[in-house]
Amino acid sequence: MQFVLIVEPCPELRELLDIQLRLEGYRTHTVASAEDALDCLSSTHVALITTEVRFSGMSGTIFLLQLKQRGYTTPILAISTEPSPPPEFDTYLQKPYHLADLHKMVQTLLEGTVNYATSPHSLSRASLPELSATPRAANR
Repeated sequence: MQFVLIVEPCPELRELLDIQLRLEGYRTHTVASAEDALDCLSSTHVALITTEVRFSGMSGTIFLLQLKQRGYTTPILAISTEPSPPPEFDTYLQKPYHLADLHKMVQTLLEGTVNYATSPHSLSRASLPELSATPRAANR
């Protein structure tokens, strides 16, 4: 069972993402800030990190840069309301998202279809399954 670290400042969204990933069979740990995530990562190995881009403290972009500086090669999925991902993030899912899109993105990252040994954050958008760009009103 693969371990996913969820970094989300909003308690309701953090819980929802936690439930969604647990229902898909992943072990999860949730934190509310990038600082808490760095603390967690100092003692825990994770297969995937999901993170919001905007935080009141350290931003998701600074968090990503901190991870790179520390040599982490863990795949990172940014999940945010931002209309387009910051250029530092290679993988991005816009809120609101479809559960099927979340599942595809997580599965793609965890299946190792990307060679993180040569480039830790090299997943191009072209290598991901085609995802819907427009939010659906029903069946979320």
